[in-house]
Amino acid sequence: MKKRNLLVLFLTVLLVLPLVLPFLGIIFNKLTNKKPSISVIVPVYNTEEYLTECLESVTNQTFKNIEIICVNDGSTDGSLDILEKYQKKDSRIIVIDSKNGGVSSARNKGIKASRGDYITFVDSDDYLGLDTYEKCFKKIKETESDILVFDWEYFPTGNNERKLPEKSYINDSFNCIYEYDIANFVCNKLFKRSLITENNIFFNEKVEYCEDDLFTLMVVPKAKNIILFSQKFYHYRQRSGSASSMSTEKMAKSAVIRASALVDYWREQNFEQNGWLLDKALSPIYYIENLKDKELKAEYSSELLEIVKELIQNKEIAEIHLKQLKDLEKYSKNG
Repeated sequence: MKKRNLLVLFLTVLLVLPLVLPFLGIIFNKLTNKKPSISVIVPVYNTEEYLTECLESVTNQTFKNIEIICVNDGSTDGSLDILEKYQKKDSRIIVIDSKNGGVSSARNKGIKASRGDYITFVDSDDYLGLDTYEKCFKKIKETESDILVFDWEYFPTGNNERKLPEKSYINDSFNCIYEYDIANFVCNKLFKRSLITENNIFFNEKVEYCEDDLFTLMVVPKAKNIILFSQKFYHYRQRSGSASSMSTEKMAKSAVIRASALVDYWREQNFEQNGWLLDKALSPIYYIENLKDKELKAEYSSELLEIVKELIQNKEIAEIHLKQLKDLEKYSKNG
């Protein structure tokens, strides 16, 4: 009887051990205050419909040495309840409850609370492949990179035509920005945390649209080694949300603020080269030209011309930029 009981106990341990080992590791890390390798920052605002799927994909990562910083940005639905439920189940989850300040404010709070060697971001209506951080951490350590960029796809629309190659950029961050347009999204990247904190780089909280673009264009030029990883780990949900429903007026205003901040920063850091700054600075024209309010059109056009005026003095200007400048001059006078 004793032998039978021992056999049953042994078989039970064999079955249960693989299930409990990850959680034992989490508890050990917490008790020993072990520094997490990756800080995952999740800004949350009224996404109760999708939040569980997002959190399941993060908490069940095969790479366990992570901290998950969820910043509830003044949600008015059941999002905070979901976060608190998961926090009770997983000690790696840190919930920061704050007043609504926008996604940039939420991400900044997450950055300030982070302790990991690397920082990454996840939007609370998206989800990740379960081996994302295991494979990305291995890759970024092997290549000793400052930033790793992995691929992503839209769902549920299936618009997945883009393809990121396997490629490294050493002391060549500007070409990386422009060859593969890596600046428009932060959630498909691992950033070395020191790259952000030591350079005091945060999201601009005045920018309500395309805030990812500005943040990335501030961080990436500081990187000495960037690695592109072709695997599609991130699943980006396309839905009618705050960004897609934002008025053209707000988009134009945000774009002009973004252009001003970028010009100031790049000139301060001596990053300008090959006319690329002018190219980025003039991008708000795509929103300005669609404004129906002629007074606003004239106002934003004048502001943008003032922002770029020092970039065009005594310099050869590409034909496309000359046309954009002429259009802005016309809009500034006539709207």
